[in-house]
Amino acid sequence: MLIEAADTIADLRAQGQKVALHCAEARSRTSAVAAVYAIRHRGVPKGEALAALQATLPDYAPKQFLLDAVGRIAEAVDSGQEEGDE
Repeated sequence: MLIEAADTIADLRAQGQKVALHCAEARSRTSAVAAVYAIRHRGVPKGEALAALQATLPDYAPKQFLLDAVGRIAEAVDSGQEEGDE
C-alpha cells in the first residue's frame, strides 16, 4: 500500500497535479507515504527523508511497523531490487 500510494503521488505530479497528503493526525501514515515517495521518486536517502518529515510535521510519531516497511523499501531501492507492495 505504501508503494502504491507513493507511485500514485508520482504519477499525479508527473501530470502537473498538486498533491496534498494527509491522514487523520499526520503522525504516522502521512510520514510513511511521504518518505516512500521521497525515497523511490526523488532519490532521497531514508534517514534524510525521515529527518525532513520530523522537522516538518509537528506531531511526527510513525508507528514502528511503518518505519520497518519504509526501511525495507529503502533497502530494495538502494539495491536496485523491486519491493513488494507494502
